[in-house]
Amino acid sequence: MIRSSASALVVLVCSLSPALAHAEEAAPAPAAAANAPDAAAKQEAARRFGSAIKLYEDGDYQLALAEFERVYELVPDYRVLYNIGQVSMQLGRYARALRTLREYMGRGGDAVPSDRRSAVRADIEVLETRTATLTLDIQPAGTEVWIDGVLIGQAPLAQAVVVDVGERTVQARRRGFVGRTQAITLAGSDQRQLVLALEPEPKTAPSGGPALVGPSPAGPRTAAPTRESKSRPVLWVGWGTTATLAAGSAIAAVLGASAASNLRDLRDARTATRDALDQEHDRAAARFLVADVLGVAAVAAGATTLYFQLSGSRERERAPQQARLGFSVLPNGVSLRVEH
Repeated sequence: MIRSSASALVVLVCSLSPALAHAEEAAPAPAAAANAPDAAAKQEAARRFGSAIKLYEDGDYQLALAEFERVYELVPDYRVLYNIGQVSMQLGRYARALRTLREYMGRGGDAVPSDRRSAVRADIEVLETRTATLTLDIQPAGTEVWIDGVLIGQAPLAQAVVVDVGERTVQARRRGFVGRTQAITLAGSDQRQLVLALEPEPKTAPSGGPALVGPSPAGPRTAAPTRESKSRPVLWVGWGTTATLAAGSAIAAVLGASAASNLRDLRDARTATRDALDQEHDRAAARFLVADVLGVAAVAAGATTLYFQLSGSRERERAPQQARLGFSVLPNGVSLRVEH
C-alpha cells in the first residue's frame, strides 16, 4: 500500500547517525576503505537527511527527493533507497519507485525488518500494476538507447526496462548509422518487446572529380554536358560584374556632379581662396575620371560577356573563366584589353 506518512522515514533517520558513527569506529576492510565516506560526508548526509524528512512532512516531495538522492550519493546506505522509493511514489514516478524498492529489498536482505519487508512487498505489488516492462532488442551493439530523452544504456541491454505506463518514446543513436525513434503506448502490467535495427548512413560520392559511368551496351550513351551549361556560371559572373561596374560609374558621376556644384558655388561667392578652388576642382575631376573609367569598364565587361554568350563556334571557344578584362588610364584616355 502506498503511504504518505513520514513515520516510517523517521525511524530510519534515528538509526542513520548511530550507523555512521559505528562505521567510523570500525576498521574498514582494505578493499572498501578507499570507497568509505569520510567524516565530513557523513555529517553532511545526516544534516541533509533531517532536512529531507522535514520537506517530506511538509508535502514538498520534489525537494525531499533531491535531498534523499544527495544523501545516498554521500553515504550509499541501502536504507536510504526506501525513502527514495516512497517519495517517488508520492510524485507518481512509479517506475522509479519500483526499481528503487526492488534494489532496497535485494541489498537489505534479511536485515530488513519483517514488518517493513511485508509493507514493501505490498508496495511492489501495487507498483507492478502501474508500470510496464519493455524488452529492447537494439542493433547493432554499442547503440545508445534513450527513453523519453533519458539515456538508459548501450545495446545490448542486460535486462528489460521498467517504465511508466502511457506513451513512451524510444530512440536509438550511433555514429555512422541513421538514428531511429519509435513511440510505444503501454498499459499497466504490460510486458512488451521492441526491436530496432539501425541502417548505416549512405556513403556520399567523393567530391573533386567527375563520377565514372561504366559502359552500357544496351542503354543509351550519357550525353556530355553542353557548352551552355558549362558557361552559365561564368555568364552570371560576367553580367554581375557589368552591373557592379555600371553602378559604381553612376555613383562616381553623382559624386563628381556634387563636387562640380560646390566648385560653382565657391566661384560665385568670390570669397574662396585659390587653394580651395583648386582642391574642389581636383576633387570633381577625379570623381568624373573614376566615373569614366568604371563606365568604360562596364561597357567592355558587358561586351565580353555578350560575346561569350552568343559565340557558338567550337573553333573560337575558349575557357571563359580564363578570360580577364584589363584596362589602364592613359594621359589622353582609357585603354581596354581582353586577356586570356
